[in-house]
Amino acid sequence: MKTITESKNFLYLLTVCVVVSLILNVSLIYTLCSTKGKVSSGVEELSDELEYLRDEKISFAIPIDTTVTMPIKETVVVDIPYYGKLAVPFEANLNVPIKTEVKIDKTLEEIGLGDLIDRVIELIQKYGKL
Repeated sequence: MKTITESKNFLYLLTVCVVVSLILNVSLIYTLCSTKGKVSSGVEELSDELEYLRDEKISFAIPIDTTVTMPIKETVVVDIPYYGKLAVPFEANLNVPIKTEVKIDKTLEEIGLGDLIDRVIELIQKYGKL
């Protein structure tokens, strides 16, 4: 009689372990499926965002504040009323201040990053659907 009771207890313990294992497995599978769905929607959003960025204009301005030295070598002809014309050599360095701003408006496609964006989107879509 004792062995039948022990067998029933052991069978009950095994049943409890199997039920707990099933509950854990079902909850893990549900978690994995919901996580996969979230990741999949995130990958789609990322693909769409990269597609949008391809045609987005990038605008930036580079301020230039510098002085350019321009050497001038010239022979100036001066008209003198009593003596005629006299050639006077003239040599100087002229400092010309330059203050300007270079504005650049380009899309990522125009800069040459379109192929890179295509490749990234392709990889995201390929590995995002695993």
